[in-house]
Amino acid sequence: MKSDESINVGIRDDANRSLQDAQTFLERLKPALPDLTGTWKLNPSMSKIDTFGFGSSPDVLVVKHSGANLTMRHSTSPLGGETYSYVIDGKEHLAKFTKKNEFTQANAYWDGNTLVIEKHHQTKIGDFPWPEVFVTSRYSLSADGETLSVVNEAGYHAVLIYDKQ
Repeated sequence: MKSDESINVGIRDDANRSLQDAQTFLERLKPALPDLTGTWKLNPSMSKIDTFGFGSSPDVLVVKHSGANLTMRHSTSPLGGETYSYVIDGKEHLAKFTKKNEFTQANAYWDGNTLVIEKHHQTKIGDFPWPEVFVTSRYSLSADGETLSVVNEAGYHAVLIYDKQ
């Protein structure tokens, strides 16, 4: 005959296995988040850009995305190439820092299947800080994985459509 303690241990072990099985089942039900990895070329004819003439030259994004880490390189842009590193965890992190006292803080998180990146950029020249720039970007991948749509809001509205290369 088993003791009460060994019966309780057996019941607890069975309950833990059942809980783990339920958690595994629920994880499988979650839709997979999009993988934005790739080289993306701006499609100016499909994009809608309100300001600054950022659509006047082709822009290429090179994205490396692994789990909660994402690196994005703007390989050509009117301001030159820029690389940002994000942690997709809903917390603010340093995304970019330059020797010119420029830095960008960013909060990246998923809103369903849309990656939202809220960033603010600050530049200091000597003791003089320039006004901060706040940008919210929403990245959505098409169902076939061939088109990346980016909606930018920063006192202007831009819809950028990128084609996978």
